[in-house]
Amino acid sequence: MSPGIWLKIKFWLVVFVCLGLFLQIRADSEVTLGNDFEAKTSFNPAIFSILRNENEQKIGQLLSQAYFSQESNSQASNLKAPVLESAFFLANRGQLPEEVDFYLQDRGRAVYFSSEGLSFLLPGQDFPYALKIKFLNGQNWVRPSPLGQPEPSFSFFKGQKENWLTDVPAYRGIFYAEIWPGIDLIYKSSGEGLKSQFIIKPGADPSQIRFQVEGAEKIEINKNNELVIITPAGSIVDSVPLAYQDKSSERTEIKVEYKIYEDFAFGFSFGPYDVSAELIIDPVILIGGTYIGGPNFDYAYGLALDDAGFVYVVGYTYSTQGFPLKSGPQLNFSGGDVDAYILKLDPKASKIIYCGYLGGSDRDYAYDVAVDEHGAAYIVGYTASPENSFPVVKGPDLTHNGEYDIFVAKINPEGNSLEYCGYIGGQAIDFGRAIAVDSEGRACLTGYTLSSEATFPVKKGPVLTFKRNYEAFIARISPTGEQIEFCGYLGGLGDDWGYGVAVDREGSIYVAGATASDEYSFPIRTGPDSTFNGQVDAYVAKISASGEEIIYCGYIGGEGEDVATAIAVDSSGFAYVTGYTGSGEKTFPVTFGPDLDYNGGFYDAFVAKVGSGGNYLAYCGYLGGSGYEAGFGITVDDWGCAYLTGFTSSTQDSFPIKDGPELSFTGSFDAFLAKINFNGARLVFCGYLGGPEADYGQAVAVEKNGTGHIYIAGSTYSSHLNWPEQPGFNRPFQGRREAFLAHCYENTVSVTSPNGGEIWYSGLEKNITWYTIGEVGNVRIELSTDNGATWQVIAEETENDGLFTWIVPDITSTTCLIRISEADDGIPSDTSDFIFVILHEPVIILTSPNGGEEWPVGSVQEIRWITGSVPVGDVRIEYSTDSGSTWTEIVDRTENDGIFEWEIPDTPSTQCLVRISEAEDGNPADISDAPFTIFSLQKPPEKPGKKGRIAPLSPSGIKKVNGLVKKVN
Repeated sequence: MSPGIWLKIKFWLVVFVCLGLFLQIRADSEVTLGNDFEAKTSFNPAIFSILRNENEQKIGQLLSQAYFSQESNSQASNLKAPVLESAFFLANRGQLPEEVDFYLQDRGRAVYFSSEGLSFLLPGQDFPYALKIKFLNGQNWVRPSPLGQPEPSFSFFKGQKENWLTDVPAYRGIFYAEIWPGIDLIYKSSGEGLKSQFIIKPGADPSQIRFQVEGAEKIEINKNNELVIITPAGSIVDSVPLAYQDKSSERTEIKVEYKIYEDFAFGFSFGPYDVSAELIIDPVILIGGTYIGGPNFDYAYGLALDDAGFVYVVGYTYSTQGFPLKSGPQLNFSGGDVDAYILKLDPKASKIIYCGYLGGSDRDYAYDVAVDEHGAAYIVGYTASPENSFPVVKGPDLTHNGEYDIFVAKINPEGNSLEYCGYIGGQAIDFGRAIAVDSEGRACLTGYTLSSEATFPVKKGPVLTFKRNYEAFIARISPTGEQIEFCGYLGGLGDDWGYGVAVDREGSIYVAGATASDEYSFPIRTGPDSTFNGQVDAYVAKISASGEEIIYCGYIGGEGEDVATAIAVDSSGFAYVTGYTGSGEKTFPVTFGPDLDYNGGFYDAFVAKVGSGGNYLAYCGYLGGSGYEAGFGITVDDWGCAYLTGFTSSTQDSFPIKDGPELSFTGSFDAFLAKINFNGARLVFCGYLGGPEADYGQAVAVEKNGTGHIYIAGSTYSSHLNWPEQPGFNRPFQGRREAFLAHCYENTVSVTSPNGGEIWYSGLEKNITWYTIGEVGNVRIELSTDNGATWQVIAEETENDGLFTWIVPDITSTTCLIRISEADDGIPSDTSDFIFVILHEPVIILTSPNGGEEWPVGSVQEIRWITGSVPVGDVRIEYSTDSGSTWTEIVDRTENDGIFEWEIPDTPSTQCLVRISEAEDGNPADISDAPFTIFSLQKPPEKPGKKGRIAPLSPSGIKKVNGLVKKVN
C-alpha cells in the first residue's frame, strides 16, 4: 500500500434500492418495499426467470431453496428483524455459485458481490427485474475481502445432512483492494443503506472510477444533479455524492459530481482538492420523507418520539377528504374550515399506526404534541368549536368559554380513544402553543391569552393577576385530565407570548417566549439578563414543580426584535432555546456560540444554552446568512448536543452549510437542520431540506441512546422535494401546501477529552474519551503535535466503548490534537475542538480550579496548587476567559505556599482557565485541566428614581495598596 494520506470519497450507491433503503423508486404503479428479513423463508423460483445469464439463474434457483437460521448460544433460532436494522454481507461458503463472494438478501430481493461488480433485483409491478453494475476497466481478478470481525453466523440446512452448511460468517462491510490501480473500494452496511467509499492513494487517477449498468433503459443526470437509472420496473434516483476535507481542524467542501459516459457508463468528476489530505463525505444521510395531507392546505407543527421510536405528528388541515385516516380519534372531518389532526407512525416512519381528526363545527388547530412512557399522546392547540360539536370528555373544562379556547387532549396508545379532552380559557381569546408531559403523566402547557383572572382559570400559578394585552400563561393538568393543578400568568404591561415549554426530571417547568414588557412589570428573577433591551425580547423562565415559584426568569435580547420559539432541557437542568433575532452582536448577548457575528438580512436564527441556575448563558450565537432565518424547533440529545430546525432564504454562499442532508439551496425558503456540539463551539452539521418552492421546518426530534435517527416536521409548497421517498408510508403531493415529515440518519463520533485547553504531562495516565451516534465499529485513535499537519497512531484499532487509557508520551508540544475515527475506513471521525498541551513531568500541579467549578463575580475563591520535590520559587498566576487563547494577569509574583485567594472579576465566561507558573521564567507551569465558569449574580431591577453607582474593580479583581499587589483576605 502506497505511503501518504489517502483521498477518500464515499457515496450512497443506487444498488441498495432492492432492500428498500435510501433510494427513490418511481413507477407507474405502486411499489411496496418490505422491511422484514425473515429466516427459514423460501423464495418463489419463478421470480428468477428474468435473470440474464446462467450463473445468475443458478444463484436465483439456489436462493429460492435456501433455509437459514442465526446461531445464538449454540441453539438454532429463527431470525426475524427489520432489514433497516440487520443487513449483513453473507460470505459464500458453497450455498451459491463460486462466482459470488458475498451477498445481501431480503424477502424477494438480493445483491451479489463478485470480482466483476454487483448484481441485484429491483421489485417490479408484476415480477422483480434484474440489473447489474459492473466495474468498468477494473482489475477483475480482485475479489472482495471481509471488513472487521464476523457479527452473526448463519446456517443452511438443505437436503442431506452432508450438504448442510453451518457457521457461515456475516459482516458489516467488504473491501476491494486496488479494484482500479491505486484505488480501493469499500462497501459497508450502515443502518440505512449501502455505503460506498473510495480510497484514492497519492498519484492515483480518480477518473478511472467507472461503472457500467446492464439492464437499464436509460441513465441520466436530472436538474438536481442526481443520478437517475431508468428501468422497466421504475426509476432509481441516487442523491449527489458529497465530499469534504479536514485540514488543520478546518473543514472544506470538495466538489464532486456524477458524469455519464457512453454505453450506459457513469463515474465522477472532481473539483480541486489537496491530494495530501483526506477527503470524506457528510455523515448525515437523508433517508427519506413523505407528505402528510390531502388536496387542500395542510400544516405540521408538533413532533414527538416515544421511547420505542414511534413517531407522532400534529398540526391542522383544511383537507376534508383524501387525508391518510386510519383508526384515529375521529375519521370524519368535523366541519368548519379547518380541523386539528394527529398521526402516529411506527419506528422508522414506514407504516401508519393511526391518523385522525380532532375537531368540531368551527376552526380547530393543534400546535404541539408530547408522549408519555406508555405511548399515550398529549395534544395542545386552540379551538372555536363549542362543546356540542367538539369531542370534550373528562377534560379540565367541558364548556367553551370564548371566541377561541385552548384545548388539551390525551389519546390512548392505540389511537382509538380520547382519555380526556377539554377546554382551558376565559371570555376572550386564548391560544395553546406548546405542551410537555412529566414522569407522572401530568401535561404542562403554555401559550397566551387575552382573558383576565375574572374568567381565566388561574389557580396557584406563578402570577395570578392579569395586567393587560396578551399574557403568557403556564398550566399543569392532573393525570386524569379532570383538574387544573395550577394555572397562572407570566407577563407584564406589554404583550407577552409563551411559545415553548419543557419539563425536567424533578418536575420543574421551563418556558420560552417573547415579551414587550420591561423589567419593571415583567416578573424578572435572576435570569441571564434582568434588563429589557427594547422592542421585543426573548425570555426564558423556570417554574417550580409546585407551580407557585419562579426560580429564574430573564431576557435574551438586544436592540432589535428577539423572539424565542422553542425550548428543550437536558438531564443536568441546562435549557436550550432557539428563535430569531434582529439584534446585532453589539447588543445581542453572543458568547461562545456557533457564530458570534450577525449575518444581515431581516432576521438570524439563534441558539442559546442557559446555565442550570439560569444566571448565565453557557453559549449563545447566531445561525444565519444574508437572507431571513428563523429557528422554530429544538431538541437535545443524551450528550448535550442541540438539534434545531427552522427556515432560511439564504443560499449556500452565506448560510453556514456544513455536511448536512442537502448542501444546495433550492427554493424561495428552505427548511434547515443543524446540530450544535455540546459546548457550543462549532456546528457539527448544517444543511437544507426542501424543494423548488417555500419549505418551512417547524419541529425536530431525535431518537434516544444514540441510534442516529432524526425527524423533522414542517410544511411545504414544493410538489417535488429533493429527497428519497420514505419506504413504506409514502404519500404524493396532493394539495396547495402540504405538511411533511423528513427522516435523517446521523453517523458521527465526537471527541470529549482532550477537547482543548488541557495540559497533560509525560508519563501520566490519562483517559481519552468520546461518544458515537449511529452505527460505528471499532475506532482508531491518533495524535497530532503540530495542530493537525501530521498524525501518529496511538491505537490502530480499539473497542468503541468511549474510553481509552493512554500513557502520555515523553514529548513537549503546545499544539496537540486527538483524532478518533472508525478503524475500518476512517469515517466518521472527529478531532479535538481546540489544541491541548503536553509537557514533561511537572513540578507545579494546579488542583483548583481544575474544571467544572462555577464561581460568581465578586466572591473570593481559593486557587490551589502543589509542587514536587524540586524547589520552586515565587509563582505567577494568570487566568483566561477564552479557553487559553488570551491570558490576563492575576498576580505577577506571589509566595509559593500552595494557596492564593482571588476576588473573582466581572468577566463572565464558561470557558475560564487558570495558569500558574514559576515567576522568573514561566517554567514549570500548569493549567486547569478543563474550563470552569465565572458568572454574574443578577440583582433585582431597581425602581425608577433609585439608581445608584457601583465603584469599579480592577479588571483582574486584585486590590492594589500603595502600588503593591496584595492577596485578598
